[in-house]
Amino acid sequence: HIEKVRAIYKTKRDAMAEALTRRAGGLLRFDIPDGGLFLWCECDMDGRDLCLAAGKLGVAAVPGCSFLADESQVSKAIRLNYSLPTLEQIEKGVDLLAQAVRSF
Repeated sequence: HIEKVRAIYKTKRDAMAEALTRRAGGLLRFDIPDGGLFLWCECDMDGRDLCLAAGKLGVAAVPGCSFLADESQVSKAIRLNYSLPTLEQIEKGVDLLAQAVRSF
């Protein structure tokens, strides 16, 4: 079962990374993780602002400041989860996220 789940998450991780590169290349920077369920993306704006703009378009993301000891600090990062959405939802979500990034 673990091998099956790992293959599913790898496919979703790769799909999200490829979509981000294609649609938001240069606007969001990230490393492809060896494991886990998330992509950590760096941007040139406050991650909170980006998450709010993305949320208005129906895309959920977690601002990087949520992972700081002092959440009032600015973080130019967001965390994206690829475990729950389908491949089609990943494509649509990344497209909307790229729109949100470009709005800044």
